[in-house]
Amino acid sequence: MSNTAISQFGHTGMLNHTNSDEQVSNEEYEFDIKLNPELFKALHQKYGTFEIELFASDTNHVLDQYITARQNSFLTEWTKRFYFGNPKFLNEFIYKTLMKAVSDFRLAPDLTKLCFVLPKWEASPWYETFIDYFEIVEEYPKGSTKVFSIPIDHTSHHIRLRRQLMEELY
Repeated sequence: MSNTAISQFGHTGMLNHTNSDEQVSNEEYEFDIKLNPELFKALHQKYGTFEIELFASDTNHVLDQYITARQNSFLTEWTKRFYFGNPKFLNEFIYKTLMKAVSDFRLAPDLTKLCFVLPKWEASPWYETFIDYFEIVEEYPKGSTKVFSIPIDHTSHHIRLRRQLMEELY
């Protein structure tokens, strides 16, 4: 069973989505995926105004204020604001993300909100470790379409990998 959900931890959220219980390999994840702008807009309206986007890039972001890989989201304290993140769908990366989210949230719990887009990999170490800290606030079942888009890269290798990933996600 696999799907997508948005969940909140205290004042934190998570969105889960994938159509596969299998992880996307490192090779297949050479590029970034983006939450459908209409779904993001609905989340933004329903759960409050996101202020800073984590794990973004200059070509793939949904907020005007964002932190890129070059700036390293993990070096920033995630407190006293409402953060939105769509981390790479890799177990190690997600684990590191949620570990930091829980740690930073504890520094200013009344002033901090976090919302993450994540796959619902219930057997993964990060899911088992951190799910009790979060509330799933939105969920997109397996087979949902138009949840993600992928930035355009015109090389045939990346087009093939993007198609494979989209087939995995949908």
